[in-house]
Formats: sequence, structure tokens, C-alpha cells
Amino acid sequence: MKISVEAGRPSGEWVSWNEPCGIGDGTNTSFPLPFPAKEARGLVVTRDLVAIEPDATFPVVETNEDGKRITVQKPDGWKLDGDFIVFDRAPRFGARVAVSCIGRQVGDAFKIYGQDSTISKKLDELMPPELKNRRPNDVAKLPAIQTMCRVAFMELVSDWAGIMDQDGNPVPCDDAGKKRFLDLTDVVTFGLFVMDRSRAIQRERVAGFEKSVED
Repeated sequence: MKISVEAGRPSGEWVSWNEPCGIGDGTNTSFPLPFPAKEARGLVVTRDLVAIEPDATFPVVETNEDGKRITVQKPDGWKLDGDFIVFDRAPRFGARVAVSCIGRQVGDAFKIYGQDSTISKKLDELMPPELKNRRPNDVAKLPAIQTMCRVAFMELVSDWAGIMDQDGNPVPCDDAGKKRFLDLTDVVTFGLFVMDRSRAIQRERVAGFEKSVED
């Protein structure tokens, strides 16, 4: 096994930010990917910027055979069918369907480091234990979570593309530029996005390393 002891931190990977697939009309369940499915590394599907898990569900109140009202879970995820995303339930009218993919520098994109054990420990220490079981919507508003998301973005983003100022000039991806970006956007949305993509990148690298050892 050979490793480079002088290489320093591995370079980041480009990750696209919400490449558009279409707008919901309340009936359509199928949306084309903006790239071939074979290029879909670490694919994330979103509706109105909210990530949807493939096996997601939603609660529905029904009446059972005894006439009692019960809550059942109905499918609300998605699957790939060729180069199309097919939802279990049609996105509502006007919902923006988009995807994020590792390895694509298209439109707005971020170059993100893999989340190694050092930064992972640092971020975990910023999350108070008593907050870990809180509802996501409540947690997102808390200062500790916003601090964690800000640190994650500052530490894990090494470059970006498509980020412009009001005059259409590129904003430098330095500490000042990243701080300005977070001050003008949703720090939790982008912080959690970067953390999720960073973990996915690291999982790919670990899987690749384990395969190279086996070979």
C-alpha cells in the first residue's frame, strides 16, 4: 500500500447546486435528469430545495374496516427510470424539481472537501447533545445549529462557480466572500447541503480506498 505523506489535504470535488429538472403541475410524476443517469454520483433530488429520500413517506388519515380513523404512511419518494426521476406522488403545482450531483461544475456549483475525521469531530462538538433529538424545523432556528452550519461552509467549501454580486461580477471564494455569501443567503440550507455532500464525497473515497486494498 502506497500513500503520499506530502500531499496534504485531498482536493475537493465539484458538486452542482440544484440543477433544474422541471416545474410541477400537480399531475406529472416524471421529470428528466439534466444529465445521463450513469453520471449520477451521489444524486440528491429536491422539491423546492427540500431533499427527498427515495423511500420517503407521508401520513394520510384513513378509515379502517371498523370505522376508526387511523394514520397510514403512503409512498412519497422517487426512483430512477432510465434518465428520468419518477416520483411516487406528483409534485404540487409550481414545485421546483431539481437535483444535485457530485462531479458536476454546472451553473451554481461548489467545490467541497470530503469530511474527514478532523472536521467531522469539530462539527459534532458544535452540536449540543440536547439538540440532537429536537425536530429539524425547531433545531434550524437555534444559534448553535447556525454556528455549526456556518463553520461547515467556511471549512469545507474550497471554490465555487456561478456566484455573482449585484453587478454580475464573480465573488471570490475567500473567507470574506464566503462570509458575505452566508450573510445574504440561508446559512442553514447551504451549511447542511455542504455537510451532506461532504459526507457523500468522503464515503466515495473510503469505498475506493477499500476496493484498492482488496485489489
